Parts: sequence; C-alpha cells; structure tokens
Amino acid sequence: MNDQQLRRFSITLTQFLIGLLVLAGILIALGINQNQAALDAVEASEATVQVQLFAEMTVAAELTATLQYVTGPSAVEVYNRDEARRVLPGEVRVVPMETLLPPEPTATPLPTPDPAHNAEEWMMWWYLLTDREPPLRPSATPLPDS
Repeated sequence: MNDQQLRRFSITLTQFLIGLLVLAGILIALGINQNQAALDAVEASEATVQVQLFAEMTVAAELTATLQYVTGPSAVEVYNRDEARRVLPGEVRVVPMETLLPPEPTATPLPTPDPAHNAEEWMMWWYLLTDREPPLRPSATPLPDS
C-alpha cells in the first residue's frame, strides 16, 4: 500500500476519541436502561407485597379482636347462658313446655271394590276365553284390565 491509501484509511486522534466517546455513551445508555427495567420489576413486586401485607395485617387484627372477645368475660357469659344453660345466682330459668295433644285417630281406609263381584258370570267366561273385554251392555259393568 502506498502512502495515499494509508492516509485515506487512517483516522485522526480526534476522530478516535469521538468514536470512543460515542461507544462509551451507548454502553452507558444500555446499562441505565437495564437498571431502569430492573427497578420497574422491583416496584411491581413491591406493590404486590404491599397488598399482601395489608391483607395479612387485616387478618391479624381480626384474629386479635376475636381472641380478646373469646378470652373476655362476655364470651363466657354468652356461653353459660346459651349453650350451657346456666343462670346467674338469683335468676330463675323459665323453660317452656310443649303441650302434647292426643294423636288424631288414623282414618280407616275404604275397602277396594272387587270388579269381579259386580261382574256377571258370562263376562268372566268371555274374558277367560278371548282375553278381551266383553261387549258392553247397558246393564253390564266391564272388567278392568289387569
């Protein structure tokens, strides 16, 4: 290569420093961008933890209130009156009694009418021989299907 070709491809110190500064600026910008993304993720998880913490603090407050009530005298009094059926000295417990009425007598069922009792003899023979209902006459009562 000759001298002119080398000059054409050679860079000056100023160009080298500017290129180095641009490269350093790009690397710094990428590092800041990564740090910002990590900070956003931490802030999102912090918000989730804050919601969970608030819920747990509410449960803890409810459990503390329940513990204070259960260990207090009012819960013992309510249990004694309602479940243990105890009374304070000087009180009289009134227990309502159910009045038992005598049971009502059971109605006697009506006897089931026998269709063969009202049937005429020829109707029974007809049914036995033909396995069909006999022809109807005004005075005759048909046998029911079995």
